[in-house]
Amino acid sequence: MLHKTKTGKALALLLAAVMLFAGIPFSTSAEGDGTEFQSENLFQTALESKHEAVYYPWNNGELKDEENGGYKDVARFNSQGALDGSVDGNLDTSYDVYSYSDTSTNLIGARYHLDDVYYCGELKLYSGLSDRKDIYKVYASDSLDTLYNAESLVTERAVCDGTVTTVEINREVKYIAIFLDNVAMVAENTETKNKDGRVIEFQLWSADKDAGDEFVSENLFRTQLDMEKTHGILVNIATGAVQEHDRFNEQDPE
Repeated sequence: MLHKTKTGKALALLLAAVMLFAGIPFSTSAEGDGTEFQSENLFQTALESKHEAVYYPWNNGELKDEENGGYKDVARFNSQGALDGSVDGNLDTSYDVYSYSDTSTNLIGARYHLDDVYYCGELKLYSGLSDRKDIYKVYASDSLDTLYNAESLVTERAVCDGTVTTVEINREVKYIAIFLDNVAMVAENTETKNKDGRVIEFQLWSADKDAGDEFVSENLFRTQLDMEKTHGILVNIATGAVQEHDRFNEQDPE
């Protein structure tokens, strides 16, 4: 154990010294003001309500019964408890969703309302099985009036195989609708011809709108290293003294 500790210190000193001689800046602590953005699953922290939804392609949106404000179809997405189950935080339980016939283009799904407008980074869909894939169409908007506009279509085809499928959102959201595409599922599931879904969990994750471009790591020894200022070194473990030395480079590889 003592040998490992001394070796670790020596390696740390060696790396720091190499970077110092090479003119590469380095830091031993994280920078920032202590207010680092923390992404959260908004379906757990900011969900105001959730609703049955049926998408009618010929109407480019949902169709409600004006008399009672409900849907003409009986509950389909939630017939087996998928509406609550899709956002209960449990990845160990699945819920069957029975869609229309394999020739119908009407889509069964759910519409989720947040309590405010949030910038969302991604939607995570846990659904389907490896041999019975679920396929979803997703709409997201900051307004219910524009939820089914063409620009609100986030993805037309999110394929789920029982693990997790991530859909990029990257927009302001208050309303999001998630529909099973039964026709696409029958075409995808060539052996089983399955058109019904198996919902496990949906997660809508917030993001930092002002974060800018995603940081891309790079090997600074390849992009920033000044070879003229790079030297072998000798470190005295007892005193911590560092001096230039060529022994490290005696066997210079061709």
